[in-house]
Amino acid sequence: FAELYEEIYDKKQSRLQVVNNELVRHLCVIKVWVCASILNCKHILVVKTKQKEGSAEMREPRTLSMRMREGQSWQDALRDALYQRLGLPEQLQRDELACDLIGRRQE
Repeated sequence: FAELYEEIYDKKQSRLQVVNNELVRHLCVIKVWVCASILNCKHILVVKTKQKEGSAEMREPRTLSMRMREGQSWQDALRDALYQRLGLPEQLQRDELACDLIGRRQE
């Protein structure tokens, strides 16, 4: 319960709702596809390992993703994800990256 408490009250990354008499956890996740054209060939950055508590965990290649804070805009979440996951400072993001909004969906 400590992790759930931290996620809901400290980090504000999710909330609990009652839906059809069931307690449901609601959270928003931003998924980022970092694309580059190299020698006229499209490349997409994927995550293959996750560092956790000093060890690397191998997994299937996935897009860059991160939980959003409750009420956070997708633009702010994108800046946070690029900085926290890739170390790209905000100024570099503004100067060197272009953003195409592909779509938004809620599950």
